[in-house]
Amino acid sequence: MVQISIFLNSLLISWYDYRRPQVLKKLSSIYRLGHSDQLNTYDAFKLQIVNRLAVLCIGVAFILVFTNIVFHNPVGIAIDIAAAVFFAFPVLLLNKFKKYQFAISLFLSGYHLALSVGTFHSIVEGRESGIEYLFIPGAIAIILLVTGAWQYIIVMLNFAILLSLNYIRFEYYDGGDFTT
Repeated sequence: MVQISIFLNSLLISWYDYRRPQVLKKLSSIYRLGHSDQLNTYDAFKLQIVNRLAVLCIGVAFILVFTNIVFHNPVGIAIDIAAAVFFAFPVLLLNKFKKYQFAISLFLSGYHLALSVGTFHSIVEGRESGIEYLFIPGAIAIILLVTGAWQYIIVMLNFAILLSLNYIRFEYYDGGDFTT
């Protein structure tokens, strides 16, 4: 069994070494999806951040789907696929068609919605996954991507959701059953 694992690992590494330039070139083109010369430096920066975060979310969702398959968690599989299909892929398409603000709004709302649903699902199942703490990187993304008064409103909403989910976990959920 160990020899098969070593063989598969060496095969994967050799494939990656062979294909690395093409993979990096493709990723670079995805990161620059929707870029135009009319964008100022800050807007181009925001575009690349949103595209990179969307690709990262797609990759994480892909990994989580396989993890949930191993642990026989069909609701988790549905949440992860929905997050990728309904929020991350459309962000890349919206950026391609130069709908930047809508893409940012969709990404942030989809990120927070998927995290809220995933956190509530883990609370109901009685898992101490700590997934709700991914709202903190969400706040950092808000600070980088949103400007003006909306930035403060959305950050406060982000932390209110985090606090309310933690309140539900520690106050009403008691190791397997909801208490009233």
